Amino acid sequence: MLGDRDLVTSTQEDGKTVYTLTPEGTEAAEEAKERFESRFGDMSEGGTSVRSSGMALLEVLRSLGRTANEDQAEKIRQLLDETRKQVLTILAE
Repeated sequence: MLGDRDLVTSTQEDGKTVYTLTPEGTEAAEEAKERFESRFGDMSEGGTSVRSSGMALLEVLRSLGRTANEDQAEKIRQLLDETRKQVLTILAE
């Protein structure tokens, strides 16, 4: 996908595939970073941004498979679905 768009190149080193950004890939990554930061980077209050809160939540969600039982996972799924809907409602205002 990225290789098809000439954003990365790949080489084999010690039996592993190593990917490297091309100049076009570096430019695309910088543009994506700027778009993300322009949307989420300035939404801060008290030192906590939407981005950092989202990243902290992702860290918790990554551990679900190791720590949550089936009932807990279902409750968390429902909470996340409802939260997503609420965020979309806020953005639609």
